[in-house]
Amino acid sequence: MPEHTTGERRDFEPLPPGEYEGHVGEIRVGEHKSGNEEWNVPFVLDGDKFAGRMVWDNLIFGLPQCGWKIDQFVAATKGPEEPGTKLTMEAKEFEELPCRVRVFTDEYNGEKKSKIKTWIAIKTDKTEDTKPTDRPENAKPAPKGEAKTASGKADRF
Repeated sequence: MPEHTTGERRDFEPLPPGEYEGHVGEIRVGEHKSGNEEWNVPFVLDGDKFAGRMVWDNLIFGLPQCGWKIDQFVAATKGPEEPGTKLTMEAKEFEELPCRVRVFTDEYNGEKKSKIKTWIAIKTDKTEDTKPTDRPENAKPAPKGEAKTASGKADRF
């Protein structure tokens, strides 16, 4: 039977702000309070003294003000898409994909946490190393019509 002592903090200290290489861990899919699908995405650090540490990000689908973060995530993991491309995405297809993130330290109610500020692509033969853009001022919804899955398959809706 497991034992636990209440009141003991087992949290890690926040990561130093900066860029880290790693991969996407197992994504938890749920529902946001808005009723839209939400992905709780773990970024798992690789190859340095913080290997195995995780930093989490949430992606909320269907809200125009959240689209910039999803665009950044897709570009960092699978490569950039043409503006206006509709994607049908499944969480599993992003798991284990390599990428980088820029991390900052956030403080809320006296508790400091590492958070993902930016998703960044790792340069490969398929993609160039991209400099991500921060959230656009006037994000426009994609036009309706033919959609493409994140794996490149055409889909009509």
